Amino acid sequence: MYYLPKWPRYAFIKALAVAERLEAINSAARVATAESQSVNFISYLGPGATKATNAFRWTGDGDITIGGTIIRFAAKRTRPLLFPRVVEQEFSRGAFTNVEVFDNTVRCEISEASEKPRALQFSAVNAEEATAISARLPDSKTATFVPRLAERAAFNARLLEVSPRAPVTPVIIGINVVLFVIAAALGGGILVPNGEVLIRLGSNYTPLTAGGEWWRLLTSTFLHFGILHLAFNMWALWINGVLAERLYGSTRYLMLYLVAGVAGSVTSFLWHPFVNGAGASGAIFGVLLRRRLAQLRPLWEFQWRSAQRNEGLRGHDRGSGSLLQRDDPPPKPNTCI
Repeated sequence: MYYLPKWPRYAFIKALAVAERLEAINSAARVATAESQSVNFISYLGPGATKATNAFRWTGDGDITIGGTIIRFAAKRTRPLLFPRVVEQEFSRGAFTNVEVFDNTVRCEISEASEKPRALQFSAVNAEEATAISARLPDSKTATFVPRLAERAAFNARLLEVSPRAPVTPVIIGINVVLFVIAAALGGGILVPNGEVLIRLGSNYTPLTAGGEWWRLLTSTFLHFGILHLAFNMWALWINGVLAERLYGSTRYLMLYLVAGVAGSVTSFLWHPFVNGAGASGAIFGVLLRRRLAQLRPLWEFQWRSAQRNEGLRGHDRGSGSLLQRDDPPPKPNTCI
């Protein structure tokens, strides 16, 4: 026996979902005729993304309805400490500028009265639908327009070409997980930690550290107080560490991670005269900070440095070394960073 589910969109019945959406729009009399509009299903999250890249806090799946004078979006808006709420928002066609498309991704800027332009990026089902959506949107461009989607795609492609592997990050995560399992097996606890077990394994227990066991400043960065502590830190390391490792190379990334971890342990040691500390937070913060600083560099500088590195990689393993060399770049116009 066949039946139609109540929410066909989530059952991937595309034709029925489109018809259902069109019927809802027409019955609400929000547009004049069905012939003057188009409805396309879109996603506000790109492939592998965990956070929507738009200023409206829209996330998940939705749709875009393009009419003659009005463009309407249906989306789920994130709310702090609450579940996302389904919203619909309309904009006039004149509010759209700087529309660009690359593959199945569309990016535009929306300017409302007395407000700064807000960027909106979403993905269509395929490249053909993305091209069709962009063709129906206004094609006006501002004087400061830069094709960011193509630039970002070129950056990512170049990054994967120069540094296709990032082996250090999963190894670090594996070491942390193995040590947590060992600590739990010795009675260190899974949800409620046992500090004495972690002290025996090398946590940053300040009386012992100050007594000459300085190696605890390093070993403590691989220990964690409970599975939640471990899970949050390893999640943050994974989403930030892989890109940082590809940017700087495995060797330099490993040195950055270890130095930042020891610096965090030293800070904890100096700040708290009597504490039992552990965790990779200091190392992850150092990696994240260095990655954010790197994102302020112009793309041309990255391309020039990566080209220089390519020359030095002939006959060597691509997975090691540094992506960003310390050599001075060629002359360039003055830039503010």
